[in-house]
Amino acid sequence: MGNYVYSKLDESKTMCDGGNGEFSQEIGVYKGANVCSVLMKFYELQVLWDADCNSSRCGPFTEMASDADPWLQKLAIDLMDCDDTTGHMNGFLVLSSWRVINTSPVTVDSVLAFEGSWSSSSGQLCLVACHYSGNYSGEDCSIQIHVQFPLTLTLQQRLVLLGHVASLKNSSDPRYFKPFALQASSVIPSIQQVQPLLNLVYNYTRLDQVEECTRGTAGDNKTAQEGKYPGVSNFIDLSFLAQFKNQKQIKRAFVRPLTVGSSFVQAAVQPAELLPLVTSSKSNVSFSISLDGQPDEHSASESWHPEISAEGIYDTNSGKLCLIGCRMVDIPQKGFKDRKDCEILIKIQYPPSDPALSEKHPLSGTILSLRNNTDPLHFEPMEVSTSNLLYSIQARDALWRKDFEIFLSMITLSIMVIVVILQFMYSRRHPEALPYMSLLMLVILTLGHMIPLVLNFEAIFSGNTQKTPLVLSGGWIEVKEVIIRIMTMALFLLQLRLLQLAWTARHSRLTQEGIQIELSERKVLKVCLPLYLLGAILACFLQWLLSYSALEAHFLWKAMQVAWWAFLKGYTGLVVDFFLLPQVVANFLWGVQEKPLSRIFYGGMTGLRSLPHLYDAYRTYKFIPQYSGDYFYATPESDFFSLIWDIFIPCVGLLLALAIFLQQKFGGRCIIPSKWRGNPTYQKISPPTA
Repeated sequence: MGNYVYSKLDESKTMCDGGNGEFSQEIGVYKGANVCSVLMKFYELQVLWDADCNSSRCGPFTEMASDADPWLQKLAIDLMDCDDTTGHMNGFLVLSSWRVINTSPVTVDSVLAFEGSWSSSSGQLCLVACHYSGNYSGEDCSIQIHVQFPLTLTLQQRLVLLGHVASLKNSSDPRYFKPFALQASSVIPSIQQVQPLLNLVYNYTRLDQVEECTRGTAGDNKTAQEGKYPGVSNFIDLSFLAQFKNQKQIKRAFVRPLTVGSSFVQAAVQPAELLPLVTSSKSNVSFSISLDGQPDEHSASESWHPEISAEGIYDTNSGKLCLIGCRMVDIPQKGFKDRKDCEILIKIQYPPSDPALSEKHPLSGTILSLRNNTDPLHFEPMEVSTSNLLYSIQARDALWRKDFEIFLSMITLSIMVIVVILQFMYSRRHPEALPYMSLLMLVILTLGHMIPLVLNFEAIFSGNTQKTPLVLSGGWIEVKEVIIRIMTMALFLLQLRLLQLAWTARHSRLTQEGIQIELSERKVLKVCLPLYLLGAILACFLQWLLSYSALEAHFLWKAMQVAWWAFLKGYTGLVVDFFLLPQVVANFLWGVQEKPLSRIFYGGMTGLRSLPHLYDAYRTYKFIPQYSGDYFYATPESDFFSLIWDIFIPCVGLLLALAIFLQQKFGGRCIIPSKWRGNPTYQKISPPTA
């Protein structure tokens, strides 16, 4: 490094004088002087072996991974030294059969050392490469590499870099290999990086095949008259994660636009004003479909190229997208250019922008092969679906909703803290009533605020730091979450202190001389525990019977262990919602004449526990149901939420609060007819005089 001596420049310049390369004048190639700036944008190049070669003749490398996916074999550009002034460069190409270059073992056999020069007159990068192999003595410097940068993209030509590697050895030489191609390994990222340098243009060539597909759809599609669809100016709305499925295979894919009209999509988010004004409802578009993963073990063994190119027409009036697709195939054909299947028809129906309508009309589509059934490239039709399509306007609503829910949580916790403090003050003014507070009720309230803290710590230590696409506020939401955890901790400590005071007062009262009643919490437990068990059975049955939302459905027969844990957490929230039940039972069993709870405590806590359910009933019709997992307030994991539960739980809570009010005003057994009340089981003892 730094003292490199070039020895193959004359040979490389002779290579460039041999012609203008593989591309026609219509496509054109880059002939500028800043080739180093362009080449530096590529970290690795995808290898496309000759279709007729065998494993021993595919390339100069003898240690090729025969079991590796042919679409994942790459050559990484390493330690390259390039000079734009002279056009000279040198470096290494390292073979890798994996997605991450650094994880592959590097041997001498997997490395090509190269040097060469750039010819701006012909638009070619001509390199001479040397290969070293332990199987043969010496070096093999009879390898030539040509690289060009096309300026025009089409359906069949989506490359921004194309190179050919050839051996000058005689075909009878053991070091000879069939020529193979190099190309940019990822279409969209490559185009985003080099488009400003190359001034790329896109040429639509197959639009006539999709005009009939979009013709007259606005009048035939009922949803077109019900709601609006995303426009091409918000092209990020046209991107989505999809699932392609038929009877033989399932594939995951990322569908995203490449161009809208004559404009390239440069990044994930781009201001709408950067695109030309669109006056027609139908726009020419091109897409890139990135496939992720191979067919499962029960599907066909057909190998698909990771990238599918497509172009067609999008109609903003009907939300219909019709594309002609083109894919590389791993089937022997003549040469490199013929290894493509461009007879694929893709139909996509986008959902309306209205969340209520999008739930009724989700994204759907089909992928069809236009070839005959006997053609080796024919494949069975595939259905297109997605579960996480989110338009930009919906994302803004969801972000606003989450921020609002965090604020609502802070307000709710603040009021709860105030309510508990007021109960402290009430108990200090009425110390004689403190022993009559149900310890089971206080334990339920204390655990109700301890469990969220434990679950938060569990998420932290389990490394679950995955963020949803909605968290885009630059960390401000995370700060609020920390504040809420601190407030939850404070409320937990206050509830724990109230439990300790009630326990101490109960113990002191029971040890007083002359007392005629034992305020036994065991009696309360004997009544409440069977009620809680019966309630769990009924709640389980209702959850299975109603299944109003996807978050509550299928918990009995899908993912049993995880679902039962989620059900247990939800039922714990239901028990906390009915926190007054032990106090009602205790007042009845003890025949209490005191007023252990302040009205602000049992009334305020009941209202605050009912508020999430009232909000959930509103949220169901206002916000996007697909992203309910991103809820922060009234989360389905911590309680039961559906239309039935949102009505049932506040009503029962109100009845329990009304029972407490009547018991503290007319006696603990006033809630039953007077003939069944019996005699009081205790009499009030006056405190001893001095």
